[in-house]
Amino acid sequence: MPALRSVCLGVLARWEALVRACVVDAPALVFQCIPNADKAVSVFFVYVMLQALALLWPLLGNVASVLGENMMTIITMPVSQAGCVLGLYASVVALIFGFGRAMWVLTWQSTDNFPQIRRLIASECRPQTVIFAAALPMLFILPSLMLVPFVCADDTDHGSVNELLPRHWHSAICQESYLRFISPKYPACIELLPSWRVALTGASTRAIVALGGSLLLIKMVGGLWFIEWIARHSNHQLTPLHRLAPAEWEFFGMALLIAAIAWSLTLTWQTRRSVGTYHGSQGTLNNLFGRLKYTFVLLQLALFVRGCVHPQMGFVHAQLELTIINILLPTIYVISFVMLRLIALSSLRAVAFSVPFATITGALIFNGTGVTNKPHSLVVLVVFLYIVGLRVVDHFEAVTTTVTRSTLHGVLHPVPPQGRAVTPGRRVAKVIVFAGILDTLSVTTQLSGFSILSVVQSKTQWYPDTTSVHYHSRDVISVHHTSAVKLHLGLANESASAMHIDEPDYATCGHRWHGLDLVDYSLIAQAAYFNPQSNDTSQFLETMFNPSLSVPVQVRMPPLNSKTGGKFDFYEVFFPSLNTSVVAVRGTDVWRFTDMIENHKMSLEPVSFAILSTIFPTIRIWPDITSSTIIELYHEVVSLLGLEHKYWYYRDLLKYVESIQDRQVVLTGHSLGGGFVQHGSFIDAVVVPHDRRLHLQPP
Repeated sequence: MPALRSVCLGVLARWEALVRACVVDAPALVFQCIPNADKAVSVFFVYVMLQALALLWPLLGNVASVLGENMMTIITMPVSQAGCVLGLYASVVALIFGFGRAMWVLTWQSTDNFPQIRRLIASECRPQTVIFAAALPMLFILPSLMLVPFVCADDTDHGSVNELLPRHWHSAICQESYLRFISPKYPACIELLPSWRVALTGASTRAIVALGGSLLLIKMVGGLWFIEWIARHSNHQLTPLHRLAPAEWEFFGMALLIAAIAWSLTLTWQTRRSVGTYHGSQGTLNNLFGRLKYTFVLLQLALFVRGCVHPQMGFVHAQLELTIINILLPTIYVISFVMLRLIALSSLRAVAFSVPFATITGALIFNGTGVTNKPHSLVVLVVFLYIVGLRVVDHFEAVTTTVTRSTLHGVLHPVPPQGRAVTPGRRVAKVIVFAGILDTLSVTTQLSGFSILSVVQSKTQWYPDTTSVHYHSRDVISVHHTSAVKLHLGLANESASAMHIDEPDYATCGHRWHGLDLVDYSLIAQAAYFNPQSNDTSQFLETMFNPSLSVPVQVRMPPLNSKTGGKFDFYEVFFPSLNTSVVAVRGTDVWRFTDMIENHKMSLEPVSFAILSTIFPTIRIWPDITSSTIIELYHEVVSLLGLEHKYWYYRDLLKYVESIQDRQVVLTGHSLGGGFVQHGSFIDAVVVPHDRRLHLQPP
């Protein structure tokens, strides 16, 4: 056994030397050979972290929108239920602000390679604690990445996995899951432990043999995976793994990564008897965090180049993957930092108080809301209350004892010494926090007001007509829109020819879509503003189109289309001679308060991205698929946080369009209606192809 132990230790030592050469010596050589490389890497790291922090702003806006839209419903609840619902929203907002605060701390401290965190690791935490805290986010994310695509795929590559799961499990995983678009990449760190030969001095021979044997197995399987990875990129079949379907191949790779992480954590656990404190120096830790940022940059560069040269991907997919990585990696860093903070605060007394306090109080609030049965809300409440419990115990101990607070507490709750000014980074953090609070309160107040007014308007049935049509004669029509726009139309006939203007001329004026031109669609969109309970829409369209058509048009009002019944107005005009139906969606009605709410919801992400693109140029070059993926991720996160929101207007529209199967369908609309046409058809391009959407916006 001693000989076998020596052989296994040799295997571990050689592997350690190889890893150190890749993640320690190579970055050090790069920094030596390239002048100012460390500064460039630091600037890039700060840029990516600030961009990820800025993307929290639209998420916070979504939460404020949900709260404002539901405010009238909350007001009408009993006091206890309303308090529970507001408590849920408060916990969500607090968690988002806490996440953003921790990300800002990491950002401004990264400029000096995290000095306070280095002091924390050197003096207050065991190395094993830091390694486990850093690994926990990946152990949480990777199984999800393996489970969700493998179970929820519609193709037949996965066999009968879907049939083996209970229906409610399948629904919870596939319809309410999280992080569908995240790639499983994470940098590793090995410098917190001394040499593995020294660190494993107290480990048993059986444990060392198991570590050495499992390492050899992982290396052999990893080598086979690497050969197959190269073969797949060059369209060759070199290993038995080529029989795996794409989803199974991804599953295999993530399982191998989890095995490597589990092996590293097992190695770390075996060093607990020999390594009680960190034995390195501050300089070593400074180099470690510098190389961590280097790994961060190198990983993104490698992934982007790989996506660009991949025969089945290209620049658009590479840009999407890079953007997701730019969100995922900062998120993992922040979660690791927060986990380290929670571990540092989780004394026996703190855990004994916080666990029952969070569980019981969270369950009471969750049951008291009465608006959702999703477990997401309960998880959010328990996590928030657990953190509150830890802070309460920490504050109580600080007041009642003379024990000096930890370095980690000083990172997040800095109190400058007397006579010293607050650092610029902390001043900026306070400004950002106050600006975020004011923005959230402003959005919530405005939407709450519109929500209350919309309910009052619905109960009083007060819906003024903002658009009217007047027939002065058989050939002269006047359209008054919101008492501001007056349109006088003279119909062409034998005695009066149609108006013709050569210049100026829009490029689309000469085009026709399914037999209709731009003016036709504009008139159809205008008719959507008329009162659906009157005969104005039918009379207007028949006057405009019937004289020039062999078969009269047919105007159809859906059941949901009413002044007070449906959430919004749309109608269908069918052209039998063209076998085409045009569905027109009404735009903003200035006297309809629900439209104000929907205008905010519709423009929240585009306006936010437009503002952020002036600060972060990389957002400006995002392809459409990247922006739509981020927006979808926002809504998934809001749902994951347990917040309920009313469905969008366009759901009824898409259902109506899907019901038309025997003819071509074209969607058109002006202003808010044009936004719904564009946004709703993007959700399901199969229902509404790109050449069947015409949305009109003011110049």
